Amino acid sequence: MKGLTSPELTEATKETLLVQRGRIQSVTQGDVVLADIPSASSYWKYRVGTILGLLITLSSVFFHTETEHSLALGFMILASGGIWKLSELWQGWIRYLPQAVTSRLVLSRGLELFSELGVYRTMGRCGALVVFSRAEKRVLVLGDEALDSAVGDQGWERLCGQIADYVDDDGSIDEAAQYAFDELEALLEELFPMDYGVHSPIRELAEPDVEVSDA
Repeated sequence: MKGLTSPELTEATKETLLVQRGRIQSVTQGDVVLADIPSASSYWKYRVGTILGLLITLSSVFFHTETEHSLALGFMILASGGIWKLSELWQGWIRYLPQAVTSRLVLSRGLELFSELGVYRTMGRCGALVVFSRAEKRVLVLGDEALDSAVGDQGWERLCGQIADYVDDDGSIDEAAQYAFDELEALLEELFPMDYGVHSPIRELAEPDVEVSDA
């Protein structure tokens, strides 16, 4: 998959998606929300584990070389702090974690965002959330109950792959986001069009803008 270490959406793309989202809300029973996040997790457990492994290794080295205790302790403290700070500044190390781990965390964060951003608040239970998680280089699309039943796991997997193909080599996700909105809009128009002939309860929607999360 092409890199997702990109800057956020351009203002022009945000405005375009804003208008498109309003159209989706007016002609279908669904909604589409976008979340562009730096990473799905702080990965603090893995960072702590790395530091502990380093400390054990250094302790063994200093023990066998009979290094002065105060010097050894000071070096280990500096090394631990340096690794912790480096892991914050450079998240490329995340790609070396098992895919099962990063996929699970991206899904978990996506489910949190689904609730936080109010994607479930649609009349037809057919809202969709598109997540770009850049550190993990993952695209995730989550659909509410009715939409998920209609699309199925294979359909979502295929759509995620197609969206990822539109991520530019420089990491820009503008084209990918636009493609995602276009595909989901067409899907919602086909499967869940707004039926103005039916007297239905007042529709409860999320705020009509493109959501960009810094979580």
